[in-house]
Amino acid sequence: MQTDWLPKGPDQSKLKTDDIFTKLTIYHGRKECLQQTAPEDQYPLKTATELKQCSDIFVGEDEEGDPKSILVSGEPGIGKTLFSQKLVRDWSTNCISIHNIRFTYLITFKQLVMLGNEELTLRELLNRSPVLNERTMIDEKVMAHIAQHSDQLFIIFDGYDEYKDRSKMLIFESGQFTNDVETKMPGAALISKLIQKHILRDSVIMITSRPGEADELDKKLHFDRFVNIDGFSELLVLEYVKKYFKSKSEDVKNMAMEKVKGSAHFMSFGRVPLRCFLMCVVIEYEIQNNITRDNSIPLKLTQFYCKVIRGLEKNNREIRSLDEKASLLAVEKTLDSFSKLAAQLDEQNRFTFTQKDLEKLELPEAEMSYLKSSSLIFCYPVASDSPFPQTTLEYGFAHLTIQEFFVARHLVKKRAMAARETSEMVHIFTSGLLGLDKDHNNDKSMSKVLKCVCRQVKNYWRRRLVLLRCLHEYGQEKEFTRQELTTNRDYRYWFSDGLIRLHGVTDTDCDALAMLVESIATSISSPPHRLHSTALLWFTCFKSSPRPNTLSIGVSQITITGLKSLLSSLIHPECTITGLGLWNCGLTDECAECLSNCLPDTSITELDLRANEISNKGVHHVIHHLPNNLTYLNLSFNRVSAEVSESSKQFCRDNHPGLRLEI
Repeated sequence: MQTDWLPKGPDQSKLKTDDIFTKLTIYHGRKECLQQTAPEDQYPLKTATELKQCSDIFVGEDEEGDPKSILVSGEPGIGKTLFSQKLVRDWSTNCISIHNIRFTYLITFKQLVMLGNEELTLRELLNRSPVLNERTMIDEKVMAHIAQHSDQLFIIFDGYDEYKDRSKMLIFESGQFTNDVETKMPGAALISKLIQKHILRDSVIMITSRPGEADELDKKLHFDRFVNIDGFSELLVLEYVKKYFKSKSEDVKNMAMEKVKGSAHFMSFGRVPLRCFLMCVVIEYEIQNNITRDNSIPLKLTQFYCKVIRGLEKNNREIRSLDEKASLLAVEKTLDSFSKLAAQLDEQNRFTFTQKDLEKLELPEAEMSYLKSSSLIFCYPVASDSPFPQTTLEYGFAHLTIQEFFVARHLVKKRAMAARETSEMVHIFTSGLLGLDKDHNNDKSMSKVLKCVCRQVKNYWRRRLVLLRCLHEYGQEKEFTRQELTTNRDYRYWFSDGLIRLHGVTDTDCDALAMLVESIATSISSPPHRLHSTALLWFTCFKSSPRPNTLSIGVSQITITGLKSLLSSLIHPECTITGLGLWNCGLTDECAECLSNCLPDTSITELDLRANEISNKGVHHVIHHLPNNLTYLNLSFNRVSAEVSESSKQFCRDNHPGLRLEI
C-alpha cells in the first residue's frame, strides 16, 4: 500500500499517517437533507447524522438496504484522498469491516485522465489501482468470480473534480456499449455503468469530489448515500498539533500549542486536515528560526501557501547546505520550474508526470536535483498487467492544491489570466498572488479573473461564493474590492431588489462573507436589504415584510470557528444587519452559546436557528440570555425535548412578552 506517508516537514524524513491521523467529522444522509432547500414553509427534521465510525457509511437505515452507490463530498484539502486511502488500508488490515466485501480497489481520476480515450475492460481498469503490484493483479479467474459475486466488490473512485472530461461520464447511453465486464470501453463509460448498475449491480461504488462537482454529478447520476467530510473541530486541531510535535521537547511543544491557541487564523486553517499539517510545518519553521509575527494580522490562504511552500523548499536537503544567497536563488528557481511544470500539466488536463516531463524542462543537473528531492512532489510505482509486467515510476504534486497554487503562480508571472477553463482554487490563488504583488497595479488583471469565474463556474450560488473568496484574497482594503462590491456589477453579489442569497457555506468561506457584511456597513451608501443563503427559505416570507437588513445562511456546515468570524463583522459599530438566520448549518450547543453571548453587541432583533444540532443545553442557554430588543426567535427542528420546549415558551411569556418564539 502506498498510503503510509504524508509530505515531509523540516526535520522529518517521513511521517506516518497513523502517527498524527485524527478523526474527521463525517455526516451522512440523503443528499437533499444536506445540500438542498426544503419547499417554502416546509422544514423537515434534519436526517443528517454524524458518524462515529467509517463502517457506518455502508450500513442501511431502518428497512433500507445497504447503500450501493456513495458520493463523498468535501472542500479542497479536507481529507477525501486520505480518507479513501485509509479506508482501503483499514479494510485490508481488518481494522474495519464492510459487510460481505472481499475485494476492494482504489482508482484515482488522475489515472483516468492519463488513459485519455483508451478503451479497456473492467479488469484492465481495476489493475490500474495504485495499491496493486505484480503479485496482486486481477487474473481472469478472479475476474470471473467477481462477475458472479459482484456483492463482494467495493471500488473507490477518488477525485471526480480532477477529471476534466466529466461531461463524458454523464453522456454515455446504456446501449452504447454492451453491459458486461469483458467489453472494452472508455473508463468514463465503465464508471457510469457501475454507478447506474448496468454492470455488477450488487457492487458498492464510492466516488469522492469537491462540493461543486459533487452536486453536478448527483443531479445526473442518483446516489444511494451522500457523505460530507466536515474536517476538524477546534479541539481536534489542538490534538493534531500535539501529535505532530509529540517527539519534540516540551518547550517546543508548548510554543507550538500557544501559537495555535493565540491565532484565530491558525485555528481556522487547521479545520482542513491538509492545511493543519502544513500549518504545523510553518509553526515548526518559525520556532526553529525564532520568527515571531503579529497574530492579529489576518493570514490569507494564498499567503499561507506562500509561507508553507517557501519554507519546505528552504529545508530541502539539497538546498539547506547552500549559503543564504545561493539558497534563496535555488528556492526561486525551483518554484519557477514547478510553476512551469504545473502550467503544462494544467493545459494537458493532467495531474501526474514522468521522468520525460521533467527532462523537457531542460534543467541543469543541480536544479533537477532540487526538484526531485522536494517535499512538494512524490514518486510512486505503477504496475502493469501486460504480458511482460513491468513497474514504471510516476510523479505527482503532494496535493492538488499545491499544483493549483503553482498554476496560479505561473499565470501571474506571465500576466496571462486563465482564459481556458481551470479550477476554482486556481482563480482564488491567482487573486491572492495578484493582491500580494506590490510592484504592479493589478486591478485590470483582477477584473479578468472575476470575468473568468463568471464564465467558468456554472452553479450560480457557487459562483457567488468563489467571487467573494477571490475578492477577499485580493484584499479587502483595496479600492478595487470596495468598488466591485459597491457597484455590484451584473448583480454578482445581490439581486436588483437588494437580496443577497447564498448557500453551501463552510468555515473557509466565512472570512469572505464577513468582508461582505463589513463592506455593506462601511462602503455601500445603499446597503442590500437582506442577506440570504438558501434558495427558497426566506424569500417569500420577507418579500412583503417590513424587516430589512437580514443575514441568512443555510444548508451549510459552519463550526464555532466560522461562526466567530461572521460574528466579528456583525458587532461592527456601523453594521446595519438586524435579522440573522442560520438554518440547517450544523450549529451545536457551543455555537448557540457563543452566538447568544455576542447578541447584545449586535443590532440583531430577529434570530432564526431552525434545523440545527442544538440540544436542550444549548436552548436553555439561549433562552436565558436573550437581549431585551429581540423580537423573533426560531429554534424549531432542533434536538429539543418536549419538556424543555414547553418550559422555554413559559419562560419567554413571563420574561419576554414581546418576543415571538417558535420551538
